[in-house]
Amino acid sequence: AGLEHHFDAYMAGEPEQYLAVNDAIQRKVQLQRLQRGRAGYDLQLTLLARLQARCEAALANTVRKHKARAASAVVVDVQSGHVLAIASLPSFDPSNPGAAKAEHWRLRPVQDALEPGSVVKPFVAAAALAADVIRPGERFDCRDRGINVAGHWVRDHADPGLYTIDEVVVYSANAGIIEMAERVPEERLRHAFDTFGFGRRTGVIFPAEARGLLPETRTWSKMSRAGFALGQELIVSPLQMAMAYAAIGNGGWLLEPQLVLSDSETGATTEPGARTRILDEALASRVLNMLEGVVRDGTGELAGVPGYRTAGKTGTAQRAVGGGFDDQHHIAWFAGLMPMPHPRIAVVVAVEDPVEIDFWASTVAAPVFAEIAEAAACLLDFAPTEPVPSPE
Repeated sequence: AGLEHHFDAYMAGEPEQYLAVNDAIQRKVQLQRLQRGRAGYDLQLTLLARLQARCEAALANTVRKHKARAASAVVVDVQSGHVLAIASLPSFDPSNPGAAKAEHWRLRPVQDALEPGSVVKPFVAAAALAADVIRPGERFDCRDRGINVAGHWVRDHADPGLYTIDEVVVYSANAGIIEMAERVPEERLRHAFDTFGFGRRTGVIFPAEARGLLPETRTWSKMSRAGFALGQELIVSPLQMAMAYAAIGNGGWLLEPQLVLSDSETGATTEPGARTRILDEALASRVLNMLEGVVRDGTGELAGVPGYRTAGKTGTAQRAVGGGFDDQHHIAWFAGLMPMPHPRIAVVVAVEDPVEIDFWASTVAAPVFAEIAEAAACLLDFAPTEPVPSPE
């Protein structure tokens, strides 16, 4: 149902066609080739087999530990858009697909879209900075453990305090990010999410890619800007999220993801996909610094990798079930970049409905990011960016 299906004719080749003429007693009297055939071509994918295996093992451990419904992981090269690993669990044996449920055949990071939760807060902060609605040195009042929006009380899980824009992202303060979103005009806020590639397909060569959902402003309610700030009124695929974070990591360029590296017909490496400037380089750097603070001081501490500076954002989203949200169904996200200060990869992890031990992204998804990022650093031979602590 995936790449093999899409490239089936290319890889299967073409048969030769002959005209055969036999006499009355079936002796062959003429054999003429009408069309020359060709052998099937090979495709070399961008995936790295060992990194793919490490991703699948990390997800399997997490699904088992937290009794999760499903899990996804994507690793992307932030400069080229090459997808280095893309894992989806539960999965199936390709040689015996009938032994697994049909829903397990899906490549979830591409074909499924989910509520993103707080991993979108950096995009809201970027939109507020771009719209020039934040005063220099301004602090946001997050002391009431929540904020009133259109007569509804929205809870805040961050510790009470007065936070700068950077600290709002670092500590994932709902009240602060909602106040920012409320200052950005609706069309401009939606345009910011559209610019990062949400609500439209990435262009990756894979059948049935999810478009996600980014509602038009004409359908928004008085709660919508707050909902967008918390990642609740849109849905995105893990691949879309990985490309959005890659844009932060590469200085503001949104890339088209690549799954095919080369083919045996030409032997040439596939040309890079489309690149679109979506952020000023200085703004991308500012947001990247916020994300590094999340791992260093905030909710993403368990995403740290010994010897490397990392950056990223946690997101614990409520999953819509039966047309509404409840406190039983969650998606634990972590989207991050490493090594800092010049990231080479973006890694996104999404764990659906973890029910055992915990469901918070900081303890469910962040450690998976750390495991995958550490494996990538080893396999891709990243130079350490900070001293490795000596074992005691």
